[in-house]
Amino acid sequence: MSTTTPAVYVGTYHKYNCGSIAGKWFDLTEFDDEQDFLAACSELHADEEDPELMFQDWEGIPSGLASESHVNWAFIDAYRQAKEEGQGEAFVEWAEYFNAFDYDAFQEAYQGRQKVRKTTRAILPMKPAYSVICRTHCRVISIMKRMGATCS
Repeated sequence: MSTTTPAVYVGTYHKYNCGSIAGKWFDLTEFDDEQDFLAACSELHADEEDPELMFQDWEGIPSGLASESHVNWAFIDAYRQAKEEGQGEAFVEWAEYFNAFDYDAFQEAYQGRQKVRKTTRAILPMKPAYSVICRTHCRVISIMKRMGATCS
């Protein structure tokens, strides 16, 4: 499995309304904080007096944590921390499933990578990737890559 690094394609509403999607992909992990990112975006669109930024596409960010005009920077910080700990993939899957971004909550729930017996592979179209504790239902949840999750 590989994780896509959180990135956004940044254009402006003005350019878009004029028929242009001119912009640039930014790897969000390359910035120290949100202010550095916004400064780079403003520099990119310096041809506009007061650019109204438009995040036209994003990847590596769970669906509820990014929009056309906002990126949840707390997720980016938590992702960076998880990646340093070697848990970037698991954190992104957890964040997507729970629509959450609290690294401490992830650490508390994370049970590690699952090992799957050969017989299980024949039954499931994809093997469980990670286990986390679902505090709401007091169960262990196996997060399946591209298949949601199942409680056991």
